[in-house]
Amino acid sequence: MNYFVDLSAQYFIQPTDIKYDTFFAYKTRQLDLLKLDKFLDYHLLNYYGDNLAEFSRFLNLCIRKHDDKLLSPKHIQTINEWVSLKEKQQEKQTQGLLDNQSYKTKKGKLKREAQDKLTCLNQEQTVLLMYYLQKEKVLLKDEYLTDMDAGKAFEILTGYSQHTLRQNLGKFHLFHNKANLKEIDHLLTRLKIAIDKDLKEK
Repeated sequence: MNYFVDLSAQYFIQPTDIKYDTFFAYKTRQLDLLKLDKFLDYHLLNYYGDNLAEFSRFLNLCIRKHDDKLLSPKHIQTINEWVSLKEKQQEKQTQGLLDNQSYKTKKGKLKREAQDKLTCLNQEQTVLLMYYLQKEKVLLKDEYLTDMDAGKAFEILTGYSQHTLRQNLGKFHLFHNKANLKEIDHLLTRLKIAIDKDLKEK
């Protein structure tokens, strides 16, 4: 019985293969130092699922096993520098997430009360204002700005619930009464007075 081996077939060594560390060391030794960072980036992402701790542990063991045989001091130094840089980048990203979460926790979510006067318009009037701003193209129209996104934006700006704003924006006509329209009209009058005053000073 004859056996044939396809020498043209390509096989990519996997971390689970027995000789993976040896092939990795040979490949690393052949690389130009300027290409080593991209090589390590590739392995981190494609073979270790961006798990820096696991890949870093492998690199330490690989260096310990092959440093006196396959890897040059310059390659080892470059690998260690790459690991150090990646760890600093990861720490910075983690700290950024923690700072952002801390800010959100510290800031908290404002709970509006009826007649709290934190903003000059109540929730219904705010919905009407959103409608008119879209109608007059101050804000993007529906095809570019969903009610959900508009609700999120105005929740940040006014403290009113994004879900209520989103739901009410679709039925703004229910709030289209004389009292609400007068409040918006008064707001626009105050804005006009403030703008006129600043114009006179220019």
